[in-house]
Amino acid sequence: MIQSITVIIIGFYLYDTILDAWRENTKNNYNFHFLDSILKNYCNKIKDFFSQYDYKTKMIPFSLGLFLKDTAVLAGMEKKV
Repeated sequence: MIQSITVIIIGFYLYDTILDAWRENTKNNYNFHFLDSILKNYCNKIKDFFSQYDYKTKMIPFSLGLFLKDTAVLAGMEKKV
């Protein structure tokens, strides 16, 4: 039996730079990034879609030190100028 793993990288262009703003709460160490909530919603919809067809799905959560732009470059999605 052949087993494989497929990774889907989701990204989109920001037409409004305010979406790239984030808020830090130093009291409880909670950060909020509006764009993250939009991205998480898209990822959950994709995850649910594949689950309907009996695919195992897993979202890789954001963690400090893992920046989306840097991760995209490492994945080969850098913009060629």
